[in-house]
Amino acid sequence: MHNQHITKTTIDIPLILSPTFKIIRAVSLLLLSAFFSQQLAAREKIIVAGDSHSPAIHKFYQSFAEQLASNSGNFSSQLHLFSSDKKLFLNPGDWLVCLGIECLAQTRGFDHKKTIALMVNNKALLGTSWHKTLPIVLADQPFERYLKLTRAIIPNSKNLIALVPPPQQRLANLKNIARSNGYSLIGATVSGNKMPLRILERLLKRADAVILLPEPKIIAPNNIQPMLLSTFRARVPSIAFSPAYVAAGALAGLYSTPQQYAFMAHELLEKLWLEENIAGKQHPWLFDLSINQNAAKSLGITLPTIKLLMQQLHQ
Repeated sequence: MHNQHITKTTIDIPLILSPTFKIIRAVSLLLLSAFFSQQLAAREKIIVAGDSHSPAIHKFYQSFAEQLASNSGNFSSQLHLFSSDKKLFLNPGDWLVCLGIECLAQTRGFDHKKTIALMVNNKALLGTSWHKTLPIVLADQPFERYLKLTRAIIPNSKNLIALVPPPQQRLANLKNIARSNGYSLIGATVSGNKMPLRILERLLKRADAVILLPEPKIIAPNNIQPMLLSTFRARVPSIAFSPAYVAAGALAGLYSTPQQYAFMAHELLEKLWLEENIAGKQHPWLFDLSINQNAAKSLGITLPTIKLLMQQLHQ
């Protein structure tokens, strides 16, 4: 048997392009080049400014940057860690995401058509006009949302406690909201040297539940544990504004996470990019919920599932 040698022969056939095809190809390449150049130019820089000592700011930025990267949108981002002894500086054309009132206070003279603010305490906006020119997402959950949660987990509750700082009108407004939702608010204005814990303990005998609002002058790390302990001893459930306070003994808590604020920021920027007029302040429309099953068991309360509670809160 003879060995067969197979020889592979390659024949180069020149690609012949017609003049018309060459013109079409050249025009197509020019159009593609112009398109990608426009896309790159459209990716404007966003400065995220917030307190450099806040872990929440870093969590916000991490989530925000991930969203920009995954959505391949119109922006690129850069984190600017704000501190009170440094002045915020922007280049012409930069977009600004302000986190907190400290950053917002430095936006005078900036282009508010390219500025949004989040995590701003509603009380800090009193006497200002920022909400007239830029969109602001508040750090506060709406009081109606606390009332709806209270109704969902303590259906027969009627009398509620809330402690707020001056002015007295703030308490009057909350009482009106409570009344319109079928509640009687046993509130108190805490000012000066008054002790929030003593005021709370005096009111507990008349209450079915306590709503702990995010008031730094009243609710602080050094007094939250005694306040929660007092409500527990009086067998009065408390609704808080932080998952940490739920873990410390509150029955439930309402709050918006840094990741949720990042989603809201991205949504607002896209609307501004489309030149929508969205100036004004609003409560966070994304929020989360924590419940304390151990506290519920000790108080003899059967809690619905978080899924069911969230459905009721969104109704």
